[in-house]
Amino acid sequence: MDRVHHWTGIAQNLNTLCTDAGEGQFYEFNAMMKMTDEAGNPSTVINPNREWWRNQSPLLTINDRQYRDASTKEYLYTAEHRDLAALVRPFNNTEWNRVHGIFKMMPTSARLWVELERAPDNVKFLLDGASLTPITCSRDSLVRNGNLELGDSRFWDTWGGDVTIEVLPGAGPNGGNALKSSTRPWYDHAQAQVLNIDCVNAGDRIAFSAKIKSDANCLIYSWDSNARCNDLGFHTNKAGVREYHRVGYITADTPDEDGWHHVHGIHVLNENGEKPDLAKLYFPDANPAWDVYTADVKAYVLEQNCQALVMNPDFEEKDLYWTQWDRDRSKVKVIPGEGESGHALRVYDRDHSWRGIFQELDSRCFILGEEFTISAKFRLTDASLAGVTCDPNYQYNSNEGTQCPSVVVYGKKCANGDVYQQFWNAASDKTWNAEGWNNYEASFEVNAALAACKSVKVFIHQVNKNWNIEVDSVQITELTTLAPTLTPTGSPTEFVEEETASPTEAPTAMPTLSTVTTCPPKGEYVELPAGPIMLERSSNLCIITKADVDSSGTRTEIAPVARSSNGGDWEKHAGEFAETLLYGKNFGDYSQGCQITLPELAPGQKYFIASYVDSSAGRRLTEVHEEQKAAARLMEQGTFGTTLADLDGWNKGPVTKLSAADWVKEQMLLPVTSHREYFRERTNPRLTNPVRIGRNNHPCSANARWRKFTFSRKDGDHTGNNPKTFEASYDEAVDHVITIKLDGFVRTTVKAIGFEDITKTFEFNKEYLMCNLPQEEVDGWFWLRLDDGSCSHLANPLVQFFPEATQPSYVVNLPNISGSLQVIDTQHSDGQELISTVALDDAICDTLSDITEQGDAPVHGKLDDGTFVLFDPRLMLQENTVDNPESDGGGLIKTLTGDVTKCANVPRTFLNEDSCVLSTMATACSSSTAPDLQIELNAENIGILHDLTGQYVYGILGLPVVDKLGEKLETPCKPGLRSRWEIKAAGECSATLLGMNTNASLVELLSESSDTNPFIRDINFPASGFACDSSDDATVEIEIIIGSQCFKRVHPEHMSVFDFTYWTLDHTHPGNMIAMMEGESNPIKKWRDEQGSAFLVFPSYPCAECDTPPHPLERWVSYGDKFPKLGRFGDMTFFVDLPNEMRTDEVATHFGDSSGLAGSAVVTCGSPGEVANEPTLGKYFVMVHERGTDWGLDQQKGDVFMNVALTAPDQLRQRIAYALSQILVVVDQAIGIVGDHTEAFVSYHDILVRNAFGNYRDILKQISYNPLMAENLSFIQSKSTAYMWEHQQKHAYADENFAREIMQLFSTGLYMLNPDGSRKVDENGEWINAYSNEEIMSFARLWTGFDYQQGRGNMEENTWFGNRVDPMRIEASWRDKFPKTDMTGGYIGDGYPLCVDLPAKMWLRRGAKYMLLGSKHTPELMEDDPAFKNDLTLKHFVLDAGSKLKEALCNADSNGNCQYAMSVTLESNLSCTGTECDVDTARVVDVGGGIYYEYVSPACVEQAFYRNAKKIIYKDRMKDSSCANPLLAYASEACCSVADVAAYRNPDYVFDQERVLFSTAGARCAAMDKQLCDFNYINDLDYHKKGYHWSKFESFDHSCFVFVCEVSNWMSLLHPQHLTAVRFK
Repeated sequence: MDRVHHWTGIAQNLNTLCTDAGEGQFYEFNAMMKMTDEAGNPSTVINPNREWWRNQSPLLTINDRQYRDASTKEYLYTAEHRDLAALVRPFNNTEWNRVHGIFKMMPTSARLWVELERAPDNVKFLLDGASLTPITCSRDSLVRNGNLELGDSRFWDTWGGDVTIEVLPGAGPNGGNALKSSTRPWYDHAQAQVLNIDCVNAGDRIAFSAKIKSDANCLIYSWDSNARCNDLGFHTNKAGVREYHRVGYITADTPDEDGWHHVHGIHVLNENGEKPDLAKLYFPDANPAWDVYTADVKAYVLEQNCQALVMNPDFEEKDLYWTQWDRDRSKVKVIPGEGESGHALRVYDRDHSWRGIFQELDSRCFILGEEFTISAKFRLTDASLAGVTCDPNYQYNSNEGTQCPSVVVYGKKCANGDVYQQFWNAASDKTWNAEGWNNYEASFEVNAALAACKSVKVFIHQVNKNWNIEVDSVQITELTTLAPTLTPTGSPTEFVEEETASPTEAPTAMPTLSTVTTCPPKGEYVELPAGPIMLERSSNLCIITKADVDSSGTRTEIAPVARSSNGGDWEKHAGEFAETLLYGKNFGDYSQGCQITLPELAPGQKYFIASYVDSSAGRRLTEVHEEQKAAARLMEQGTFGTTLADLDGWNKGPVTKLSAADWVKEQMLLPVTSHREYFRERTNPRLTNPVRIGRNNHPCSANARWRKFTFSRKDGDHTGNNPKTFEASYDEAVDHVITIKLDGFVRTTVKAIGFEDITKTFEFNKEYLMCNLPQEEVDGWFWLRLDDGSCSHLANPLVQFFPEATQPSYVVNLPNISGSLQVIDTQHSDGQELISTVALDDAICDTLSDITEQGDAPVHGKLDDGTFVLFDPRLMLQENTVDNPESDGGGLIKTLTGDVTKCANVPRTFLNEDSCVLSTMATACSSSTAPDLQIELNAENIGILHDLTGQYVYGILGLPVVDKLGEKLETPCKPGLRSRWEIKAAGECSATLLGMNTNASLVELLSESSDTNPFIRDINFPASGFACDSSDDATVEIEIIIGSQCFKRVHPEHMSVFDFTYWTLDHTHPGNMIAMMEGESNPIKKWRDEQGSAFLVFPSYPCAECDTPPHPLERWVSYGDKFPKLGRFGDMTFFVDLPNEMRTDEVATHFGDSSGLAGSAVVTCGSPGEVANEPTLGKYFVMVHERGTDWGLDQQKGDVFMNVALTAPDQLRQRIAYALSQILVVVDQAIGIVGDHTEAFVSYHDILVRNAFGNYRDILKQISYNPLMAENLSFIQSKSTAYMWEHQQKHAYADENFAREIMQLFSTGLYMLNPDGSRKVDENGEWINAYSNEEIMSFARLWTGFDYQQGRGNMEENTWFGNRVDPMRIEASWRDKFPKTDMTGGYIGDGYPLCVDLPAKMWLRRGAKYMLLGSKHTPELMEDDPAFKNDLTLKHFVLDAGSKLKEALCNADSNGNCQYAMSVTLESNLSCTGTECDVDTARVVDVGGGIYYEYVSPACVEQAFYRNAKKIIYKDRMKDSSCANPLLAYASEACCSVADVAAYRNPDYVFDQERVLFSTAGARCAAMDKQLCDFNYINDLDYHKKGYHWSKFESFDHSCFVFVCEVSNWMSLLHPQHLTAVRFK
C-alpha cells in the first residue's frame, strides 16, 4: 500500500454482528508486515521501540463509529483506540515482521474497522496473514510466553514509552531465553504484558513469580529509588477506577547460581479488578540507568484449598509465596531445612520484634465457627548463628524479651477494623532446644471478627529483635468441615384477610349496561366507541389506548388511557394524558365488570383495546400478587416511587385502611432525613487557608487528604487577582532533575517539562504567573501566562522526589496502617486522591502549624512504597446542632485562626432556646447580634467603610437646583416639602431678594430647626401657620443670611451619602464601558481610587474642556433609587441602617463593637441540621466560602433534593415536604444569593421536612421568620412609615407583599369558607372576601422590623451574605408602633392584657420568665448604649443573698451548686428582699458568680392614647422628648432643686437604665429634698448612663398631651413641645 502521511494505513471493516457478540471478550491480532521506502527498498526509518505517538512504527488502531445519541441513532462520531498491537521483537527491516497484540473488544458499535497506521510518512506497507481471533483466559497460565518460549516478544509490550526491549536467546536461567529492557526513561518503565484475567473472580488469589536481573549491585532490602532492585507490579483499570499494586518482591537475599533473583507474591483480586477493561503486569522501581532482564514470568490462580491453607509450607520451592515484613528493616535467607535437607527460611538483621515473614491466605476459608490447627518448626539463633534459648512461659510481646516464636493470624479489611490474633505454642512438650528444631502446635476457632475480613495473612514474627528466626514446615490445617449455616426456610407466611366491616356508604347504583366488552386476543386491536362501556376484568395485561388514525388506518401518537391485568379492576393508566382525559371520572365496579364513560375525542382520534401479554408470558406484572399491586398503589401516592425492595418489605397483609394506617405510622416514626445534613456531610472542598466559615484540617489529623498530582484548582487563577508564581528551577551544570516551585516553595521534581504546544519556548529559572484553573489529575493540564499575556498549558506533574533532587520542606510518613490509607473521590481524579483515616504520630507533626495558611510551605507525605503525595487541606465543619451545640461556640477555632474564622455560636431563637447550654470554656465566644453602634459619616469613616467592604461610598455633590436644560426643583414653600440648605459663612453669599412673607417663614423655619448637622439643614414647610408670597413661586435658587450664617438652597440629596457600587459595574453606567474602551479610568471609581475623595460630583455642569455631557436632573430621578442611602454627611448613622453589604463583622469591630463576649460563662446554641462534614464521604458538594474555583454549584440544591428523594427511608415525610414546598414557594430568582449557594435553600426545605407531620401554624411561623421567605416576598428590612419619615424624610408604606400572600396563598384564601369548605355568600349570593386592602395594609405594618441575623461561622456564606439560615431578628426601631386591625373587626392585640393592668412587681409574680445571659450583663431583648458592654463602673441589679428570686434562679443541687437553666418561669409569687422592694420592674439581674438573667416582660398591650400623660426627656433637653404613661415604668427619675434646671439621680438608684413609675420617681426626688423638673441636663452621670427621665411642667396640671391630626391623608401623633409628628397611614 502506498502511503503519504503517518496517519494513513491499511484497514478492513469488521462484521459488527460478530464483534457485538464478542463485546467484552479478548481478541488476539496477528499479521506479517514488510515496510519499504518509495523506491521499494527496505525502510530504514522504522523504530519499534519509540512510543506510538512518535509515529515511527506501525501499530493497530480500531476505529469505533458510535452514536452520540443511541436512542435516536443520530450524530455519529469516531473513537480511535490505538496501540492495540505493535511490532514484535526481534525486528529486521529487510524481512517480514510480525505485528501482534491482545485487547478487549469494544462495546456495541455502529461500525468497527481495524487499521494498521502510524509508521513514518511515505513508508509503504506490505501485509500478509492478518487475523483477529478470540483468545481465552486460562486460570493456570495468565501470562503468555512468560519464558520467551516462542522465541520472540509476542504478548510482551512496555510500561511507559520509548523503552527498548529485545529477546536474548540463551541468556535466561539454565540457558533459556530472557527479555531485556533498556534506555528506560523512568523507574517504572520496563517490559510489561497485558493480561486476560476475565476468568478470575473477586476474592481469588493470583500468584505472581518471575526471575529478574538488573544491576549487579542493586539492593534487595532498600527503599532507595536509585539503588533498589525491581519489584513486580500489577495494574487494573475498570470503568475509570485505576489501581496499582506491588504484587511481587524479592524476599530472600540468595540469588540463583547464575545471578537471577526470585520475585514473587500473592495478590487477592478485589471487586475493582474483576473483569477489568485493562490488566497489565509490569516491573517497576529499578534505577532508569540500569537494564532490566526478566525470565520465567508466571501468573496463575491459586485454587481454594481450605484443608491446607499455607502454600509452600516446607519451603521446597525456597521462599516462593513468602514475603518479608518491611524491606529495609530485616532480611531473609534460604537455609537448609530440618536434618540439613530441603529448605527453610531465616529472618535476620531485624530492627524490631515485629519484623518477620508472612503469607497471604485464602480469606474465603475463614468461616464463622470453623476450626484450624497450626503446626510449624522453629529455631532461634544469634548474630553468630549460635542457638539461643527462649522462655516458653514468657508469653508477652517485647522488643528484647525472651518470648518464644508464635504464629499470628492477621485479618485486614474487616467489617469492624483489623483483627490481630496471636497464638502461643500449645504443644505438650514446650521444652526449648537451643541447638535444634522445636515443634510448634496451636489451634483456633474462627470468630465473627475474623470471618468478616477480606484479607487474612499468617505472620511469623514477635521475637526478640536481636535473634534470628528460622522457620520450617508451617501449615494451617482445617480441623472440621462445618454444616451449612443457613436454617431451613420456614413454612410460607399466610396473609389473613381482615374481616370487612359493614359498608358505610349507600350501595352502588346498578350498572346501566348489560353488554360486557372483553379484551381481544394478543395482537388484535379492537376499536371502542366513546361513551359508557362495561369492561371485563382481564387476566392478561389489557390496555385501552387513544391513537391518531389517518386515512390509511395507520395509528400514531398512541397514549394509554386505562388498564386491567391479572383479573384486577380496571383503573386509569399512569401518565398525564390519562389523568387529564379522565379527570373527574371513576370506574364503577360491578360483578359483571367495570363501567366508565369514555369522553369524546378530537376528530381523527379513536379508542382501541388490546391485549399485550398472554397469561403464560411470564412478565413481572402478571406475576405480582394483587396484594403487592395494592401496596404499590399505596406507596406510589406516598413516596417518590415504589421499588421492588418496598414491595418485598410489605408484610402487613392486604391493603386495608388499617394496614395502610400502620404503614403511615411506621413512616411517621422514621428518623428525619435532613437535606441540610445531607449537604453538609458531603461538603469537603479544598481550603488552603482559614476563611470566615471555617478552618482547614491538619496534615496529621484523622481523615487528612493527600493527592498525587502537583497542582489543584486552588493553585490556578481565573480572576486576575494575585496569581501564584511558578518556577522550574534547573542548573544544567549541577542538577540532574528539575525542581518545580510555586510561590517559592518546592512542589515536586521532574525529569522533563515543557509546553504541550511545541511552538512555545519554555524557560527554566523564570517566574511565570499561573493562569486558568488546573485539571486535577496527573498529566492533566495547567496553564502559565506568557509574556504576551496569553496562556499555554503543560502537563500537571506527578508528585515525586528523586534522591539527588531538592527535597520538600516538610515530609510526613504516611503508613498504610490496616488499610487506613484509602483512595477517595475517584470520580474527580481517577484514583489520585487519598485519605488517611487515622491520625499520624510522626515526630514532624508537632512542628507543623495547627492552621494551614496561604503562603505556608506545602506538606508532603511519604508512602510505604517510598512514593510521595501532597497534603490537600480541606474545610472542616463542626457539629453545631440544636441538641449538640458546639461546646465553645467555635471560639477555639476563632482564636486559632486569628479571628479569620468567625464565631459559630447561633443566635438564640424560638428554634433552639430550650437546648442552649452554658459554656464555661475559656475560648467560648458568644453569638453576634446586630451591634448597637453609631458611625459618623465623615470623610475618614467613608474611606474606612470602603477599605473594609470594598464598596464605593460617596457623599454626592453637584446635584443642581436648576439643571442645564432649565429643569428645576419645586419651591421650598410647598406644604409638606422637605428642602435642604447648605450652611456657609455669611460673607460667601448674596442674600436673595424675597417677599416679606417668604423671607420671614424660611428664616423662622431655618432658625427654629432642631437639625444639628454642621453642614446642611433640612426643613419641612408646614401645611398651616406659615405662608410665602406668590411672587416667589418661581424662585428656587435662594440664599438667606441669618446672623453670621448663610443658608443656600441646594438639592434635597446634596451631601447625602450613598453606596454607589452598583454604578461602578460595566453594564450599569454607560460611561464605564466607554472609559474602558478608551483606556480611561472608571468614572465612578476614580473619585476614591485616584483622588481619595469622600465625594462624587454629579456632572450637572461639567467643565468646558471635559468630554462628559451635562447630566440633567431627570437622570438622578431615574437612577437615584438604585443607590442605598447611608444618611447625610456629618450625621451619625446606626450600624443596622447601613446597606447590607457593609454590615460586616469587620466594620462592627473597627467602630468599636465588642459584642463577641469570650470566655467566662457564655450561652452557646446550635442550629437544626448543622452537623459536621464527614470527610470519608468525599467531595460531593462545595460551600461558597472564598473566591470560587468550583463551577456548577447552582445545581447542588437540586442534587441534594434528588438524592434524598431517591434514597431517604422516610419517603412519606419527604413527599409531604415536597407537596408543602409547592405551596410555600420560595423562588430562587427572588433571593439575593441565587446561584452558587446551597445551604440556605436546603435549610428552608428542612422546615417543611421537620414539620411535615406537625402543626401547620409551626410551619407558618418558621417560614415567616426565614430570611429566604422574607426576601422572596420582600418584607425583609421593611420599615415603618414613622421610621422612614424620621430618618429618611420619606413618605413610605410598609411592604404589603407578604401580608397579602400569607392570607391568599398560605392560609385563608381569597374567600370566607363554611365549615364544610364551601364558600360563604352574602345576601346577594356573592362570595364574601376574606380580607380587603385595609387588612393587607394593617398586616403589612405587622411585618416591619424583620432583619437578618449577623453572619457567623460554620455555615455557607459570601462576605456578609452569611445568615440566610438562622431565623430573623426584629429590629425594634424599624417596627411599626401603632395598633393593627385584624380580619374580624378587632385588633391584633385583643385577648392580651393591658400593660397597666399587670400586677405590681410582675417580675416577682407567678409566670414571670427569666432568660439566662451567662456572663453577659447586657440584655438581648432590649437595647442599651454600646458603652455598657465595657463599662466596669456599671451599677448592676445584684440580688441579695436571701433573695427568693436568686434562690429560684440558682436552682441549687444537694451540694449547693447552682444548676442554671436556660429559662426559668416562676411557679409562685415571691416576696421581695432588700433593694428588690424598691424596684418597679427588672431588666437584668445579677445572681452572683458572674451570672446574669434577663427578665422577659409578658406580652401585653400598651395603648397609644391614655389619660394624664407625662413628659419624658431623653438624656438632655437637646434630645428628643415625648409623652409616656405614668402608670408604666418608662423612665428614671431626674431631680432638681427649686428653680434649678440641673437634675440629679437619686444616689440610691438600684441599677443603671432602671425604669420606674412616675410616682416612684417623684418619691425618690422627695427623699433627696428635690422634685421632678423640666431639666436641661443631668449632673454626675456618665452620658451613656442617661436614658429617658421623667419630667414635670410646674405651670400645667398635665405636662404632656397626646393627640392626632390629619395632614394630607397622613395621620400624625403630635407632641406639643416640638410640634413634630410620628406618622402612620
